[in-house]
Amino acid sequence: MKQLYLALCLILTLLFCENLLAQEDGGRPVLLRLRDGTEISGNVLSEDKDHIIIESASLGKLNIQRSQISMVEYFQPGALRRDWFPARSNGRNLFSPVTGFNPAKGEGYYQNFMLFVNQAFYGITDNFSMGVGLEFASLVGGSSEFPSIALYPKFTIPVVKNKFQVGLGAVVTHLSEYGPSTIDFSCYYTALTYGSPDRYFSAGLAFAHEDGDFQPGPIYIIGGQYRLTRSFALVTENWIADPLQGSLISLSGRLIGRKISWDFAMMIVVDNSFSFGVDLYPIPLLGLTVPFR
Repeated sequence: MKQLYLALCLILTLLFCENLLAQEDGGRPVLLRLRDGTEISGNVLSEDKDHIIIESASLGKLNIQRSQISMVEYFQPGALRRDWFPARSNGRNLFSPVTGFNPAKGEGYYQNFMLFVNQAFYGITDNFSMGVGLEFASLVGGSSEFPSIALYPKFTIPVVKNKFQVGLGAVVTHLSEYGPSTIDFSCYYTALTYGSPDRYFSAGLAFAHEDGDFQPGPIYIIGGQYRLTRSFALVTENWIADPLQGSLISLSGRLIGRKISWDFAMMIVVDNSFSFGVDLYPIPLLGLTVPFR
């Protein structure tokens, strides 16, 4: 398992840690669509309920009345291209928030996997977010009396803006077993993320706490996204967890739309709890992400 971890680190480092295009100085990137169909992109200098003042690279400073605007699309700082849709990662890899990114203040999104797994994340400030999770698969067939629930608090520190971020957070869960039995499981993590929301590499270290006891060793969390075009990216998330006698490896293609993104993923559960070898359990995943404001 250590060889797998080292190889994965090397491959992802070579893939993601390339020179990224620097963002122009100024405010938050935005795309405005006017009622006559014209689209204008730039950086927000200021805004209120009646006007948005932006700095456009080709048109200069513009003061636009909101009554003339039919659509406002805010983009993530550090985006590779200003005409690209937001990366729709909003602080997560494939399914967990173990990165150095956060949704901006007042922004959030809903994520669903395979109908039964639901998550929502919201930016309370630009550097602090809270997420909640709820799954219903355990209720199918009466195997459990209660669904599993989770909380995802996270604080981020932008060490070098749009280049290097640190995330500190927790995954606090109450997991259902058969019947009325439940398990309290949490992990507390630190994540170091290099790059922009479009192309980044993230490495995390977590310690698990299960039913009142910390597990004996750390969990290594390796993830990242590599955006190839305006509407397509490759995403990976991997939990290397020998002390828990199991790991998760995943690779996904992400279709990024103006409002919705789709993940077509394959997750492999690695079970090395048996003395006679290692078992691999492939699980296909289909997920969608919808932003809300």
